[in-house]
Amino acid sequence: MADLFVRSFGEKGRIMLMQIYLVSFAGTVALVTQLPYEGFVVSIPLNLLLGLVFSVGFSGCVLPMVSNVVPSQLSATAFAMLCPLIQGGITALMALGLGFVAEAFSSQTMFLWFVVAPYLLNAVYWTLFYRVHPRDVARQKERTELVAAGRF
Repeated sequence: MADLFVRSFGEKGRIMLMQIYLVSFAGTVALVTQLPYEGFVVSIPLNLLLGLVFSVGFSGCVLPMVSNVVPSQLSATAFAMLCPLIQGGITALMALGLGFVAEAFSSQTMFLWFVVAPYLLNAVYWTLFYRVHPRDVARQKERTELVAAGRF
């Protein structure tokens, strides 16, 4: 899906898809966690939808965007920093904090204010990438050559 967006909209395609993903994921989480529903027949399709939507953003948008801006020689380091270190640390801290929030209020309130709202804000934040990402992609070749020459 991301490749289709890139073919249609250039480097801005992944940004568009990421924003669609963020809004879709927020909406799906809101649907799954905020509406009162009971029973197996409703919960399985909603959770399947949640899993399908969740799989789009990171692997289809973020990872390819990182590989398009980081010098080729440093891409493994960039992925190592991004995935386990930065995301893992943030996830661990959020999981700890969200447990306390869910206990103090409710899991429904926690999902609304600490998953749905931040994902919607993140979709707005991604608007900044429309300006900087295409410029960074254009500079990748230059940066790769600088690293190879030992001047980066």
